[in-house]
Amino acid sequence: MAAGVVLSSPAVASASCYPGRPNDSNYYFTGWNSPQVVYGEATANSSNIYNYPSPYVYPGSGDFSWVMLNGTVGTEYAQVGWVQDPGRNTFTEWNTHGVIGDNFSITPQTPGTTSWYEVDTLGGQISTDYCFFVNGNEVGGCSGYIGWYASYGEDNSEIHTAADQMPGGIYQPEVWNNAFLFNNNVQQNFNGSLVNYNPAWFNAVVYSQTMAQAGDAYCSS
Repeated sequence: MAAGVVLSSPAVASASCYPGRPNDSNYYFTGWNSPQVVYGEATANSSNIYNYPSPYVYPGSGDFSWVMLNGTVGTEYAQVGWVQDPGRNTFTEWNTHGVIGDNFSITPQTPGTTSWYEVDTLGGQISTDYCFFVNGNEVGGCSGYIGWYASYGEDNSEIHTAADQMPGGIYQPEVWNNAFLFNNNVQQNFNGSLVNYNPAWFNAVVYSQTMAQAGDAYCSS
């Protein structure tokens, strides 16, 4: 796949903003999803993601930002991104009908920088072996054959309780830029639609077919 362009990064602002919401143990997502079908011989989802520095994480919870390829049901996915829980790492995860493989101990990218993350089938039409890349370097090992084909992409942030800070803030958002899907090695704009589980809490904005941002509306930075 074509290499992503690593953009210059926004200045690192203060983070770890406690949003003041209760610990409810619910999962929340915000960002954007692409409705485009991406079945193909060589399928990938890639984006430059801002490695938002030090979001507030409620004890025992975790904050995530990632790119993902999805199958036809919710328990078919493969993703790569960054996690804070409370330490900072790069992570990979894949799921086949509840059977999960993951690696949450990959060397992290520097908070406050921007990195290119990609999940890629690599192996051709008969392969469903998903591999993961950061700035063009394979990380975390590949999934091995897991028996499902990608059909669409997601680029989202994720928290596991309302008491977490969704990565980003009003003036220092989480950003996905140069966001592309690949189908048979042909690049196409991500061209997604908003995902926002609670618009009063989380900001999500689509700027173009290749750029979106999100963040926590309770936090200024």
